[in-house]
Amino acid sequence: MKKILNLFVFVSICFFNNLKGQEKFQHEGLITIWETKKDLKTTESVIYDKENDLLYVSNVNQNPWEKDKNGYISKLNLKGDIVDTKWVKDLSAPKGMGIYKGKLYVADVDELVEIDIKKGEIINRYHVDGAQKLNDITISSNGAVYISDSGDAAIYNFKKGKVEFFTKSQNLKGINGIYAQGNLLYAGLENKVISIDISTKAVKTFTDNTGGVDGLVPSGKNSFFISDWSGHIYEIKEGEKPTLMLDTTPLQINAADIEYIKDKAILLVPTFYKDNVVAYQVRASK
Repeated sequence: MKKILNLFVFVSICFFNNLKGQEKFQHEGLITIWETKKDLKTTESVIYDKENDLLYVSNVNQNPWEKDKNGYISKLNLKGDIVDTKWVKDLSAPKGMGIYKGKLYVADVDELVEIDIKKGEIINRYHVDGAQKLNDITISSNGAVYISDSGDAAIYNFKKGKVEFFTKSQNLKGINGIYAQGNLLYAGLENKVISIDISTKAVKTFTDNTGGVDGLVPSGKNSFFISDWSGHIYEIKEGEKPTLMLDTTPLQINAADIEYIKDKAILLVPTFYKDNVVAYQVRASK
């Protein structure tokens, strides 16, 4: 009987230790405020529309690279309520998005899709010759749209109704998240974040040892939040070791192309195969 009891205690300890190991890590500076419950499918990216105080979420809807025309964009309010599940349809695998002067630009496998926000309609599709896996989008202050191609270590740009090749290099291997700031493009690669001089194309390491970067958004002056798709979110600063903010990998919950609303201190995380978006309030460090 004693042996059986000891065995029961041992098994119980192992069971509870295993459960403990499967808990997510959430930095004390992050407070969960809401998460969507239904109707979204394979959520890849989220973007904030400041003018209309709304969120747009790209839904890949299963296969992330198939030209199947089953993808869509959802419209949410800042409370996490779904205003319109399939606000814009007839997309294949929509991913990164950017907003400029009433237009929403979406990377969709090998196309740049232009949507009139007020009408909620696709008004243009620009096929990108040579593109393999268009992924993220950023728009500069002068309206130039930059699109990363994860399948070809390349970046394209869109100006005045025309998509053109911007740069390609082995230095861009694994490129995904990008962000334009002044004369620089920040880009997330397989294990670092770099800056690219828009004029000269010169590349400089911003910080390394990041893991593969998916989302890349500014969190403050010379700092960014990055996600790695598998479920980690870090805050990074130039030359410093990344600070872990969230780890949902033990629960097999992804963290795809994130958004950060700086003036509201809200971090938004699309969870890809978990089919939702989670919002966190970000508290300032003490």
